[in-house]
Amino acid sequence: DGSTHPLTEYQIMAGVIGHPTPSLDLYGYAGLEHADRWSVPGVSGYGYGNPLSSNAGCATEGSADPCTANTRDLMEGTAGFWWKFYQGDFGSVRFGAQYEYVARNVWGGVGGGGTADNNIFYTSFRYYPF
Repeated sequence: DGSTHPLTEYQIMAGVIGHPTPSLDLYGYAGLEHADRWSVPGVSGYGYGNPLSSNAGCATEGSADPCTANTRDLMEGTAGFWWKFYQGDFGSVRFGAQYEYVARNVWGGVGGGGTADNNIFYTSFRYYPF
């Protein structure tokens, strides 16, 4: 009938931070988000994660085929550090680096499901005056 329907979802995150020396900070975090599917049986394309929705065009960039690809899970893990290598009369200088992994899983439909992931590496150099 076209009315709205709430989705069941959960999220979880955990992290650790350590200070092995006064000039070094280490950290790591991991998280997960999940959304359940909901659809009207036998009705193509209606609902979230409907197994009758088409994912046929998801594997090809710019495809004319449809790509519904409703997200099922989004997972991330990250780890990094901050090193305060100068602290003095002229402020402080810090260097940091972080690695991050992100993965997205979609609900399967016509044409299958799928996963996309990404590896990311950041660096940062910071000066905090006085």
